[in-house]
Amino acid sequence: MGVVMINGNNRPLVSFCQMCYNQKEYIISSLQGALAQTYSPLEIIISDDASTDNSWHLILDTVANYKGPHRIIINRNEQNLGLSGNWNKLCSLSHGELFFKGDGDDISLPNRVEKVVNEWIKHDKAPLLLSSSYIKIDMQGRQIGEYIMPINGWDDRDDSMICTGADFFHIGATSVYNRKLFDTFEPVMPKAAEDSTYTGRAVLLGRLMSVQEELVLYRVGSGNTTGKTNYRESMIKGINLGLYSRYQLLEDLESIKGQLSLERYEQMKGIFESSANQHKESLQLWSGTTFKERLSGYRRLYNSKAPFKIKYIHTVLLLPSTLSKLLFLFPFWIKKLIVLN
Repeated sequence: MGVVMINGNNRPLVSFCQMCYNQKEYIISSLQGALAQTYSPLEIIISDDASTDNSWHLILDTVANYKGPHRIIINRNEQNLGLSGNWNKLCSLSHGELFFKGDGDDISLPNRVEKVVNEWIKHDKAPLLLSSSYIKIDMQGRQIGEYIMPINGWDDRDDSMICTGADFFHIGATSVYNRKLFDTFEPVMPKAAEDSTYTGRAVLLGRLMSVQEELVLYRVGSGNTTGKTNYRESMIKGINLGLYSRYQLLEDLESIKGQLSLERYEQMKGIFESSANQHKESLQLWSGTTFKERLSGYRRLYNSKAPFKIKYIHTVLLLPSTLSKLLFLFPFWIKKLIVLN
């Protein structure tokens, strides 16, 4: 870690952790967003996770042509480590007090780092996780919408709501993590999602906040957001990542048990175990091979107060995979017809 004196003010060194894996179509614009950051001192660590396309050479060319003030560190994994493994590698190479997450298909706006660091300092460097609103872009980079975080400042939801994403998530694509979350715990296990794991870790050790300003262009249609035709497969993958994140958090909880009161320990253990069980029930509905298995998961998850969209999805999941895939597409067809008319 380091602090640089600029115009009489202490400005902390922060790290921009740029992920990349087989993203040759997007990595140049993503890197340009990182390199254009207005904040200094900033180190930009780029880790290519053994891409099999041209991503690595594009990274080398982009870095070679950079003449700006930021320190650049590049890494290429000898073998593919997966999302959490690549994230662990990036963190191990970082020296900053904050870790900014940069996905290889998204673009950070130039003031992202400066805005978040200023908010962090304003709050005495207490937030352990900060996230922001974002602008949605499509595969071609065209703006197609936005998501505004429902809070601006401290996240005052109870711990269970934060950990399960009730009302809203601190989305990983816009998240910034306090170094304490990396230094305190072991690396994230391979099958776990780093964003939900770090959210839970932030709850364990302190507080979270959000910045309502839109600071990231978030690409819809690539990576885990790959849309409608393989919706079921994407959701099963996401639920599995969430399940292993809960297993990871239960291990994390045990590692700091001595630092917590018995009441706090039991509270957090209950939250993580309950969430893990819900993920298991979701998997039974989403991936059950028989109607009986899917019906069992459906009954456990049924909530009469759930929004219509959730009820529709859960009902469709009771059907065979081929038929449910068509019915997942149905709302999108209707929406398209409305737009055309």
